[in-house]
Amino acid sequence: MLAAENVRENPAQYEKMMNVLRNLMTDLNIKPVQETGANALEQATFGNLVKKWENERPIPEPEDEFKDVDGIAKYIKTWFTGHFAKMINMEDNSLKMYEEEILKHTVSLTSEENGCDD
Repeated sequence: MLAAENVRENPAQYEKMMNVLRNLMTDLNIKPVQETGANALEQATFGNLVKKWENERPIPEPEDEFKDVDGIAKYIKTWFTGHFAKMINMEDNSLKMYEEEILKHTVSLTSEENGCDD
């Protein structure tokens, strides 16, 4: 296809390249017009197969002992969703979790430490 684009100024050469591409697609049986109901299931794309599997045999929810064992769900909810909620001023539980975590890591200076004479 790139070779065909490179010779686009020469119509005869371009047509020759497109014929080569059409012939290859026909030989490989990947032209969209070649798909029939009979071979659609046998040659389904990977995405269609995953969709079929999810509809027929979905993955069950994990047991309690295996749910979020490393805390990644809480991490994502706190640091990604919570930070995003703060950016768009959206009040929700993840924003509260984010602000609580930020307070744990916040340093505040007293007036004596920062050199102010207040």
